[in-house]
Amino acid sequence: MMQNSEQHSHRRRYQGSMQTSIKNTLREWENEVAQSLTEGFRQLFASSSEVLLEFADAAENNRLQAMFFDAQREFYLKEETIIGEFERNLRDQLLLITRSSGGAAGLGADTLSLVEVEDYERSLALETIAKRTIDRQLSELHGLAQRLSALLGGRPLAIDQVPGNPMQIMRFFDPASRKLDVEKEVRLVFYTLFDRYVMSRLGALYASLNHRLVDMGILPNIKFEYQRFGRGDAAGGRAADGAGQVLDQDSEHGAAQEAGAAAISPLHPTTPTSAETLSAISSLLAERRRHEQATVEPLSTSVPISATAASVDEAIADERVLGEAPIPLPIPSGPPGAKVVAIDAVLLKKVQMALQKQRQIIKSLVGKERLDRREEDIIDIVGMLFEAMLNEELLANSVKTLLSHLHTRYLKIAVQSEDFLENSAHPARRLFERMLDAGIKWVREDKLRAGIYPQLQEIVTRVLGHKTLDDAFFEAQIAELDSAEKKLEQQSTAAEDRTLEAERGRARLEQAKAIVKQTVDEITADIEVSPAVITFLSTTYADYLTLLLLRSNLDTESNAWSNAYSVGEALIAAAVYVAGGQPLGPEMREDLNRRLEGSVGSLIPHHEQNIRRVIEALDAEPEKAVKAPAAPPPSLEQPTPRPRAVERTAAAAEEAQPERPAGTEDQRVADKLMREAGNWFVMQNTDAKGEQAVKLLWVNPHTRNMLFVDQHGAKVALMPAISVAQKIREGVIRPKQAEASSFVARSLRRIRRALEDSVNA
Repeated sequence: MMQNSEQHSHRRRYQGSMQTSIKNTLREWENEVAQSLTEGFRQLFASSSEVLLEFADAAENNRLQAMFFDAQREFYLKEETIIGEFERNLRDQLLLITRSSGGAAGLGADTLSLVEVEDYERSLALETIAKRTIDRQLSELHGLAQRLSALLGGRPLAIDQVPGNPMQIMRFFDPASRKLDVEKEVRLVFYTLFDRYVMSRLGALYASLNHRLVDMGILPNIKFEYQRFGRGDAAGGRAADGAGQVLDQDSEHGAAQEAGAAAISPLHPTTPTSAETLSAISSLLAERRRHEQATVEPLSTSVPISATAASVDEAIADERVLGEAPIPLPIPSGPPGAKVVAIDAVLLKKVQMALQKQRQIIKSLVGKERLDRREEDIIDIVGMLFEAMLNEELLANSVKTLLSHLHTRYLKIAVQSEDFLENSAHPARRLFERMLDAGIKWVREDKLRAGIYPQLQEIVTRVLGHKTLDDAFFEAQIAELDSAEKKLEQQSTAAEDRTLEAERGRARLEQAKAIVKQTVDEITADIEVSPAVITFLSTTYADYLTLLLLRSNLDTESNAWSNAYSVGEALIAAAVYVAGGQPLGPEMREDLNRRLEGSVGSLIPHHEQNIRRVIEALDAEPEKAVKAPAAPPPSLEQPTPRPRAVERTAAAAEEAQPERPAGTEDQRVADKLMREAGNWFVMQNTDAKGEQAVKLLWVNPHTRNMLFVDQHGAKVALMPAISVAQKIREGVIRPKQAEASSFVARSLRRIRRALEDSVNA
């Protein structure tokens, strides 16, 4: 009997230990799931900008393009809200088996099934993703269902009751995704990204838990039998009910799943090739010419233009092209920036009209009879590319005008070269695009000398004057541009370092002053003594403390800081003693003078006169504005321990943030911005004229102030994170997206959309 009792007791202890171990394992796995899926969600948002940009570039019309551009901003603003809600749902509801006293209670289908949604299409798309994930991970899910069933005393457990099953994850995802205020097309892209970056992680997570349970001896040898089902048995959640039956991974999906799959758009848009786009543009141009033929006004020039050129090449070389339609502003001669001409919207409009007139004159010189459709298309398309360049918001007006001088030269290149418009690697095309990109990045209207404008000016001059424009010539210009950009990168990095160090220095000084003010206020709290003492503490003594903090990197825990604090307390103690009607006395006077000279006087010797004055004020007849109680002679030798409030001064200064209450949308965006140092943004200029690219160089972790610099590393703005978030919401600031394709490719697609809108109007 005794032996049986001991065995029974041992068994109970073992079972209790096993249950604890299992619950700990499940809780660890729950945390792993939450961390992994949340990380995947963040990767989703990090990649979404580029994906949406690709969709915008490939959009068939302006409405769709604007929709994807707007979605970029919506994704950015709502990222933290969506991820936060998803993670909270995961952690609050994921592993209900560990929180249920009644075993599987709480794991029922009613709890874990996809919540009802108003939009059937949305529900269908989410279910489709979930079921595809079930199909991919069926063996792992079956193993979990069997092993968790064993832990629950053998009660059958279906796949849709397994914690973290795909349907449950979609239940957590759906309400979070509804925070996005986007069109259906964008939402489907979002779902596809979720499938790629989040749902794809589930297989490894299921395998991880299976391995842990196997290591604990829970059904280590279960086998899987695959049975083939017809279309009517395709519901993955019903297949694995504890009997060991699973769906064949090659089985067909049900009708609903097929419908849902059709509703989900591909992750990447089908971008037409340049050849396809050009073919479409050619057809649209022909259609537009037919519509405009009856309304075209005669060419307006100072002299009649007749068809005298034998070819387009000859027409482009005709002096009348530039003579009749010159660029309003010639290429600057001499040092760039020596004479800056303000180029406003009016002048740019004149440039645009001049380029249009040049093309009209070229066509007139050739004549309709000799001008074939291909040549006319090329003239029009290149012209529209230059107009797109003139409309580039981030490109300085000086560069726009400068590059406009290449208009006729590039018309000739495009006519002579069969693949100029189709081949992104064409040297002449690459040079033009590189010059445009360099102009956006390295030219500021008010700092032409500092950027890449001198090199651009030289390259334009050479292109216009060089007789042989072969590939080697263009490659040489590209190499020169690369070299100039590399030097500017180095200069920009050095300037950023200087700007950052200066701003950090100012921030340290402000923080030190905040700590010192609080310290002086702490020392003098509720004490009224001689005004001379208060003045000394708030000026000379404050300067001493500030310098001490700056030299110690704001260390308020050092012995030096404690001693410095005790000096201020000693002065206050002496002042209170004197205010009580007691004379300072020679010994006390000597001790106080020694301590002030040894601390304040040693660090800032130019304040010796102020030290003498404050001691002399204590020696004089005490001012009794407030009658202080008689006090015992102060002890000036022993440092006074720092009060707790003073020990918190550094932390208090760090926590002082000009922020809105936590929980607002702006606050969540501000928190997101704290992790984005090094990213580029587009900011409207303060005069509301144009925009400029700015880099978030540094985020002060104490004040949450954000330092923005321009391409040259010069300071542009310093503002609190909450203000930046507000400006992002208002559209004054927006994240700068990396372009998914080249300028010519983007412009060709936009030209196509514009022509389609024009023809269909």
